[in-house]
Amino acid sequence: MEIIFKEKPLSKTGVEITAQKNGQEVGSIILSKRDGRALVGYIGVKTGFENNNLGNELLEEGLNWANEQNCTEIGGTLTPKPGSEGKILKMIKKRGFKIDKKGNARKKLGQN
Repeated sequence: MEIIFKEKPLSKTGVEITAQKNGQEVGSIILSKRDGRALVGYIGVKTGFENNNLGNELLEEGLNWANEQNCTEIGGTLTPKPGSEGKILKMIKKRGFKIDKKGNARKKLGQN
């Protein structure tokens, strides 16, 4: 699957990174930077593209953006679609995120 990632600034400190296939948006991640930290406001994949590793690739793009912004940490609150909780948790834990009891996921940057 040939996916192209495009960055679109949303503000001085925010960005939307979209994943496109054949000119059609199939997923995106929205991030902002506050107090040296990157906050994930949204990450989603269009129906029909969930099992193509696209969520993982979007998360990787978000991590790259956060590192380029010299953020010390990246995080957000998990609100997965019903039925996708296990898959999401596995994906972000594999990336080194820690998850608290309230569903907040965080990762210190510079660590794998």
